[in-house]
Amino acid sequence: MTKQFPTRPTVAEFLADSIALINKTQAQIAAECGFESANAFEAR
Repeated sequence: MTKQFPTRPTVAEFLADSIALINKTQAQIAAECGFESANAFEAR
């Protein structure tokens, strides 16, 4: 018998769900954290 493990959300799903719970946009969160852009991996 094979033991089944619960399915875990991806990092993207986890972040999307967490952002939805606090009712703020990604841009608002980035600004409050001191980032210029909501894109954390922005090329410069």
